[in-house]
Amino acid sequence: MLIRLHKNFSLRPWRLTDREDLAFHGNDKKIADDCDYGFPHPYTVDVAEGFLARNIMDPPYTSFCIAENDQCIGSISCVSRMHPLNPTLEIGYWVGYAKQGQGVGKHAVRAFTDYLFNQFEFIERIEAFVSETNMGSQKTLTFAGFMREAVLQKRYRINNQIFSDYLYAKFRS
Repeated sequence: MLIRLHKNFSLRPWRLTDREDLAFHGNDKKIADDCDYGFPHPYTVDVAEGFLARNIMDPPYTSFCIAENDQCIGSISCVSRMHPLNPTLEIGYWVGYAKQGQGVGKHAVRAFTDYLFNQFEFIERIEAFVSETNMGSQKTLTFAGFMREAVLQKRYRINNQIFSDYLYAKFRS
C-alpha cells in the first residue's frame, strides 16, 4: 500500500531496511524535544530496530513511514491503543529536520487522518498534542483540518523547563 502525498513524498508501510534512515533522521534533539518525553535521544539504530519490530504489521496499518523517493524521512502513527468502544485516537508524527518546511508534514497528517477515518468506522475523533513552542506542527495540524481545543498548562518537562501543550482535534465529517 502506498499513499501518495505531493511531489516525491508518500506514506508507506515500514520495512526493516528503514532502520538506518529512521535512525539518521530521528537522531535530532529538537525532534525529541518537540515530540514528547517518550521520544528517545540519541535515536540509534538499535532504537530504530525496536520501533520497527513494533510497527511492521499487516493491514490495516496504524503506523506509516513518511518517505521521499521511497527513502524514510519521518514517521506518522497512532500513539493510543485502538478499541471499538473508544471513538478517539491520538496520533503522533515527525519529519526529519532537513526535510521540514517542504509541506510534507501537513500532507502526511491530512492523508493519514483520512485513511484512519476510512479504515476504522468506529473512530469519530482524532487528537494530537503539540508543544506550545512547536509553531510548525501547530500550522501543520490546522492545515490538515484540526482545531485547537485546549491548552494543557504545565504538562511536561524537557531540559528542566516546564511546558504546556495544545490539544488539537479533528472529527469525522
